[in-house]
Amino acid sequence: MTRIFLSYSRGDDEPFVRRLYNDLQQAGFQVWWDRESLYTDARNFHQHIKDAIRERVDRLIYIAGPKAVLSDYVREEWKFALEADKVVIPILRVGDFDALPGELSLLHCDDFRDDTQYARQLARIIENLHRPEPPLGKLYAVPSLPLHFLGRPELPRKLRDAVRIDLNRQDLHRPVGVTGATSRVGLQGMGGIGKSVVAAAVARDREVRRSYPDGVIWITFGPRPNVAQLMRDMVRYLGSQEPFESEVQGQGILRQLLLQKAVFLVFDDVWNARDVQAFDVLGPGCRALITTRDAGILNTLHGELYPVDLFTEAEALQLLADSVNVARKALPPEASEIVHECGCLPLAVALCGGMAKAGHAWKEIVAALREADLEWPEDRAAVNEQHRTIWNAMKASYDVLRDTEKPRFAELAVFATDRTVPEAAVQTLWEHTGQINARNCSKLLISLTERSLIQLDQTTDDSGVIHRRISLHDLLHDFAVRIAGEPKTVHQKLLDAYRKKCPDRWHTGPDDGYFFQNLCQHLSDIAGWMEAETTITDFPFLMRKCELRLFETIQYDFSLLMRNGPSEMRERLRQWADFFREKAHILRRGNEEWPAHKILLQLTIEHADDSPLTYGAERWLAEDRCDWLWLRRVPRLPHAQRNPCLVVLEGHSGAINGALAVDDGRILSWSSDNTLRVWDRQNGRGLAVLKGHSSSIEGCLWLTADRILSWSCDRTLRLWDAQSGKCFTTLEGHSAEVRGALFLPGCSILSWSDDRTLRLWDGQVGRCLAVLGELSNSVQGVLALADSKILTCSSL
Repeated sequence: MTRIFLSYSRGDDEPFVRRLYNDLQQAGFQVWWDRESLYTDARNFHQHIKDAIRERVDRLIYIAGPKAVLSDYVREEWKFALEADKVVIPILRVGDFDALPGELSLLHCDDFRDDTQYARQLARIIENLHRPEPPLGKLYAVPSLPLHFLGRPELPRKLRDAVRIDLNRQDLHRPVGVTGATSRVGLQGMGGIGKSVVAAAVARDREVRRSYPDGVIWITFGPRPNVAQLMRDMVRYLGSQEPFESEVQGQGILRQLLLQKAVFLVFDDVWNARDVQAFDVLGPGCRALITTRDAGILNTLHGELYPVDLFTEAEALQLLADSVNVARKALPPEASEIVHECGCLPLAVALCGGMAKAGHAWKEIVAALREADLEWPEDRAAVNEQHRTIWNAMKASYDVLRDTEKPRFAELAVFATDRTVPEAAVQTLWEHTGQINARNCSKLLISLTERSLIQLDQTTDDSGVIHRRISLHDLLHDFAVRIAGEPKTVHQKLLDAYRKKCPDRWHTGPDDGYFFQNLCQHLSDIAGWMEAETTITDFPFLMRKCELRLFETIQYDFSLLMRNGPSEMRERLRQWADFFREKAHILRRGNEEWPAHKILLQLTIEHADDSPLTYGAERWLAEDRCDWLWLRRVPRLPHAQRNPCLVVLEGHSGAINGALAVDDGRILSWSSDNTLRVWDRQNGRGLAVLKGHSSSIEGCLWLTADRILSWSCDRTLRLWDAQSGKCFTTLEGHSAEVRGALFLPGCSILSWSDDRTLRLWDGQVGRCLAVLGELSNSVQGVLALADSKILTCSSL
């Protein structure tokens, strides 16, 4: 039975809501309506509403009217329903369709204003409610929409139609791009025109998510992205833990993961075409949406271009009205002056709306915009009118903050712009610099969000616990950096804040989703190379990171210091980096019985090569910290003290039964996981995965440049295309496990099996040409002799 929540304002048309409630009940639905379902013994009103939406209903019907549009309670209901992946169905009872708020303006809305059409519209909505809801692709790192999102439905709908999958189209790999109509609107990033907001609206669209059941993934680039790390994030979102070192290896892994998946990818804030070209690995069921300031990037990528235009004056006024929660016609005359001063740029308008929402007079806001005086860049010719309006709005919004709030906002410059930051990390910083406790930290973050100074993403887990993460628009981050002062000082404040959270060195720090992932970065930002080296080679610190399964961050820390640190330090760290590169695949196999940090201790003791790594582990053991594993050091022979391993080829999930090398630099391996894999032996990158056998693969032959023969315990042999990984012929006939095969002159294949027979096959079409008489025992081997004779070996 479909369960329904009715979201409405009692000031619109409550008798209509009662009528709808009764009719839906009569139609067999379970309906939650506050007049009948809100119990007086509820813990509190808000929590009861959230519990009902999360646990007791499947769909929410939003009954639109002027009062519902302005109601904070109603807005909270439908926003929470969307966050909880509930279906939201808007219907219009009073007013106009243009008044539908935010994301709801992008949805189909049935018209219930005419009572004479009530029965027909009710029948339609009941039919829709009976229709099962298809599964939605999971969202990965997709940002929330702004607090006062203005729908502008035409462009999101065009984009939605452009990116939805149609397997009959020939341009499935073609990316779709969103750019500003005027390039370089701002000093850095998106320029405040709203491209990322439009992209987020498309990514969250239910029809788009239905088209991509394997997920919607958001990747933020920026001017200097760590492409390999972005690839690792994407691999993790796709459900794999396969390690890799280089972008080339990452491409191979992503190509295989995306080959059979339907995934929608958003590449946000792309500055250079070469960065996103590294992700040119889309499978036939994938599409990409790119946001960029530079239209030339889309031309390079041969993508479709959809420009995002400035707001019209009417749209800018509506955004301003939404920010202060009033109807547009109720705005004062000064609102038009504000919109004009802001140049109709959404970011600037939203900042001014935040000032008005906080209680500042409209005339004061106009005056602040006109009087704003910021230290401009030295190249004044680069400052156009749109630059000026955005910077004036940011400064005016900053100036009206309380004196205690201004430094708190400026301190957010310490966090990078290409990622979201957990609230706990902000609270740690502000507790140190402003003596702000957790409750007041949340209040200040919400206040800054309402002023549009930060973006606050909020999720609620299954137990009802709220998790918040913050981010700053690129331009606002630039502004925060400008007013924060010396960057090293700000980073030092954050490090000092975290020192207070560490009872005994850095390894005792908090697992808050930020500290262990970013400590080394902040140490390098203050050029604290010695402390950074000491930290990432501190064995307890490494143990803790392995316990938290932060393997990628361990390798990133070493590569960061080896890339940016002093030359003498790079040589000292190389041995550590090589160890973790070689052993990462083993650490990833840690489980509840054998956690990764225990495996690390075992591996380092076994390493036994007089390295700082081994001595670090032994010092840790000497402190009597280990009571769960018996370990001893076994000295290696001199020739074994340097690990000769060049690269680890990881991907098989079962025992590897064999491998062979090809002259062109490829390696073929086969496994009890029923697959074959083709590798680049120079860098270990996976080139192809050959799937088709239903049991362990016993052996393989590489016949020609692009043809592979395999045989298996599933009683078959298969011929494969090495480039595409596709099986084009299956050789069936044996009644027991196939033990081996030979490729004979004339493109014939000879196979032998536990069924005590040999079979001769046409290697082109897979047809059996002859069965060589049944033997008394299983055939163990065959040797081709001259004159078309063969020698067989059997067990007694």
